[in-house]
Amino acid sequence: PSAPLTPRVLSDLKGEAIKRQSQNALDLMNDPIEFGAQVAGMPSLRLRVQDDLARGSDIRIALVGPPGTGKTYSAQAIASLVGAPLVSFGQILGELLGQAENNMRRALSILRAMAPVVLFIDEADQGPLGARSSSAQTGNEAHLALRAMLFEFFGDPGAQTGIHVVLTTNVPNHLDPRVKSRFKFVPCLFATGAELGHIMKIQAKRANIELAEDLSPVMVDYINSGAVLSGRSAQELLEMAFDIALRNSERAVTSAHVEAALAG
Repeated sequence: PSAPLTPRVLSDLKGEAIKRQSQNALDLMNDPIEFGAQVAGMPSLRLRVQDDLARGSDIRIALVGPPGTGKTYSAQAIASLVGAPLVSFGQILGELLGQAENNMRRALSILRAMAPVVLFIDEADQGPLGARSSSAQTGNEAHLALRAMLFEFFGDPGAQTGIHVVLTTNVPNHLDPRVKSRFKFVPCLFATGAELGHIMKIQAKRANIELAEDLSPVMVDYINSGAVLSGRSAQELLEMAFDIALRNSERAVTSAHVEAALAG
């Protein structure tokens, strides 16, 4: 009774088993992050994921956007929504001939056996999923073999294998054209002023920073002035504002502190 066996516990146990059995070919990314509580905004992404889950289809999503817009957090939130561990490829490439193919074959076999699971491929355009002309690596024999194995693993859109895949990229035109036919592309754009305020509230709770007031109005004014700010930069802005507050012998961050940080 004091330690109930919840879906979250099962997901953590499964994730640890995947990492152990893969012999480092897969890495576990199982931080409990949820939409709304830890990820602000992203309504189109949430709707897309919920539609796929309602249909019983495997999620095949490519998150597209500049750095700092919450793509990795979103992948973690998708895994929480699915109720499955989030894993990424680990040590796949090797020095010996055929080692990369063997590592990839082991990783994909474990993913199939452990479904449902969410596979996260960050900066997908930089590896085997990149267009042949976008990276010198994609021309060598190992990368061509890994590319073929991955596309066979993805299967056809609308499959129901329990293996969900989330890609991220800053430059979607550098992806292999076959990715575009198998994945739904969802933009991760710069946050609105209200979303930035929400992001700063979330970060304040994480960092144990006291807020004297809602910071959304000052961020709305900042964005309405024609500026843009990523979610990651909003977190840095909060830290700067907190430093200003401490220098003024104040413990709680106010809009004035944020405005001073922006001015600096």
